[in-house]
Amino acid sequence: METMLNVTVNGTIHQYPYGTTYRAIAAEFQENYPHQILLVNRDGKLRELQKTVKRDCSLSMVTAADKPGRQTYERSAILLMLKAFYDVVGREQVEHVRVEFSLSNALFCRARGSFTLDNTLLHRIEDRMRELVRQVLPIEKQSVDIEDAAAFLTENGMEDKARLLKYRISSRVNLYTLDGFTDYFYGYMVPDTGYLQWFALELFEDGFILRLPSLVEPEQDAKIAGIAHERGKGIIIAVNKWDAIEKDDKTIYRHTEKIRQILSFMPYAEIIFISAKSGQRLNKIFELIDVVIANNSMRVATGVLNEIVTEAVAMQQPPSDKGKRLRIYYTTQVAVKPPTFVIFVNDKELMHFSYTRYLENRIRETFGFRGTALKFIIRERKEEQ
Repeated sequence: METMLNVTVNGTIHQYPYGTTYRAIAAEFQENYPHQILLVNRDGKLRELQKTVKRDCSLSMVTAADKPGRQTYERSAILLMLKAFYDVVGREQVEHVRVEFSLSNALFCRARGSFTLDNTLLHRIEDRMRELVRQVLPIEKQSVDIEDAAAFLTENGMEDKARLLKYRISSRVNLYTLDGFTDYFYGYMVPDTGYLQWFALELFEDGFILRLPSLVEPEQDAKIAGIAHERGKGIIIAVNKWDAIEKDDKTIYRHTEKIRQILSFMPYAEIIFISAKSGQRLNKIFELIDVVIANNSMRVATGVLNEIVTEAVAMQQPPSDKGKRLRIYYTTQVAVKPPTFVIFVNDKELMHFSYTRYLENRIRETFGFRGTALKFIIRERKEEQ
């Protein structure tokens, strides 16, 4: 006969089978919290979500807005970053990767080894991080003897962490493993990489920044969206818990307008309102991903592109200054991811931002490019004779 346990959550007693994970319990209450549940507090002690309930107890939820939850997200994101860094660069090429200090909603890191730390490398590492997130890989914890842990860290080139273990009073420590990559961390972790949706990497001084979301003021997440925009990534904004909102015939328009105001620099972003609990529109996300990927990789034939630009110029005359008018000779697409266009003109100083935006809008009206940024490069060419 199955043993049932009494678990008190928010003052109400619920019954769960012996061995139920805290993650399963947290999932039942997630809709009551604006931020993601990352830990539970069981009778005054923090517990990771992969742990199981083995006795009657009281639980309170710890979210990403709480300090322990924030630290758990940060710690887990560091493990994800390290795993991706070593995957991309190769362990034999890395001397060390270290988190040096905090910078507001970010961590400053330094990396040394036989590689060049530049934007190209960081983009590859960030792409690998997102690939690991999509795979929803488990983060596994193993309790080991402190001497064994020190030996493991030393053998794998992490002598600085091995030295730290000398100051630990406990005879055992926790090693965490993500897809074959193992490291020592003091503190809690999320159950899997699927929890780590928000991050970005960018160069800073002699190192790089691991940027994390502001979990208190959602508007600050626009900073991370801005990084994605600058890098030409496809953008889909999924608004969760749509089933929990009281709606009228204008609700979706009000929410869309608010998002557009916060992310005014990316009007092309696709917005979808979903419910993870009920499954509402979840199938549409994958359809939308396919559309955005296709648009981010789309190429337009030069002849067709110039027909659209010529028509746009005829409809709205280019700007002029001191009697000299902007002339657009031709336009060609030179890259994808994001779609990148070079516009050859007589004087690039005459190409105002507003006119570039006008041409972009005409191109979007014709070809769509839903969910992806477009990049424009203005180049001068001598006057045609």
